[in-house]
Amino acid sequence: MMNVATTTRAVVRGCGGERYSIFKTLAMLRNAGFSIVDWYAPECELLDGREEAGDCERWKRWACEVRDCAEKLGLRFCQMHALDQNYARGEAYAQYISRASEKTFLAAQILGVRDAAIHPILSAPERRDFDHCIADNVAYFSRLADTAGKYGLRLAIENMLSKRHFDGTEEWRFCTSWQAHRALVSALDFENVGYCFDVGHANYTGTDPYDVPVAMGKRLFAIHVHDNDTFSDQHLLPYQGTIDFNRFTQGLADAGYAGNMTMEVINAANRMPEPMAMLTLKAICEAARHLADKVERARAARAALGS
Repeated sequence: MMNVATTTRAVVRGCGGERYSIFKTLAMLRNAGFSIVDWYAPECELLDGREEAGDCERWKRWACEVRDCAEKLGLRFCQMHALDQNYARGEAYAQYISRASEKTFLAAQILGVRDAAIHPILSAPERRDFDHCIADNVAYFSRLADTAGKYGLRLAIENMLSKRHFDGTEEWRFCTSWQAHRALVSALDFENVGYCFDVGHANYTGTDPYDVPVAMGKRLFAIHVHDNDTFSDQHLLPYQGTIDFNRFTQGLADAGYAGNMTMEVINAANRMPEPMAMLTLKAICEAARHLADKVERARAARAALGS
């Protein structure tokens, strides 16, 4: 049976904009019906306003407290969203992200995380042709795969999008096509490197939600599930946008995907009054269960046909 999960980012702010502690977020997610969560590391309070990532002991204490809280609530962690590397912000920032990433991997190991979803890096502006982007990403992820492996983690590199604006401009990103995504992951010959398929990003870029998961096959480690109207990266509840979820769930079944139905609906419960936020989180959980059930039924149909 496919399990359902959600990002901790689903509810991190109250209606007045106040930031919730990770402990409150976990309690709300458990009360909404989730038993598995995806830790969104960029929101970790240990990173707030600090040029340094802090010492290992501090991260260990934090992770142990969060793990103990989760266990008491009946929650477990399945994956994390790792930190983005951005060489366009200069060498000092890149060094900071490298140090901070290892600290988050240490915390993830304590939390029991297996997979780290991560965006392709942003190369410096003068290196944004395909060949340089591949070279920069392969160099970075080769190092990071070794670091992640020390903590028992697999890296799931995510398909991206270039945000479009009403003035006609776009924010450049690498790996907005399946061809680039496949080229990058194929160039990384590590057992602990695979794909994260973000179906919302795929919808935005016109990427087929069936063909690509099937092509990813056994290297599909993780998924992010949300919806949009193809113009904006809205992170809506499934069926509020234009994604063909029949093709998506059939694709997961035919790919042999063995992970969780992990929701990344972040623009629904945040900044709502708490009673409304709880209703919304429950709706997200029900949507995840619905999609997981569709995958299971598609698997059963395949088995019945002997394929």
